Amino acid sequence: MKGKTMEKHALDNHSRQLDEKQPEYYQSRGLTSEQAELAARQAREAQAPDPGKPKAK
Repeated sequence: MKGKTMEKHALDNHSRQLDEKQPEYYQSRGLTSEQAELAARQAREAQAPDPGKPKAK
């Protein structure tokens, strides 16, 4: 019983380590590579500060 819990915990940690700006994050959730690329690009663009705006504090 204890071994199963540890294994699941390790898997949870692994999925958290994947960055949502990387396509692998989405592929690990079952998306195709095309969908993963698009989603990762959108995540990167959403994170990028808009140069025309002052930084939010």
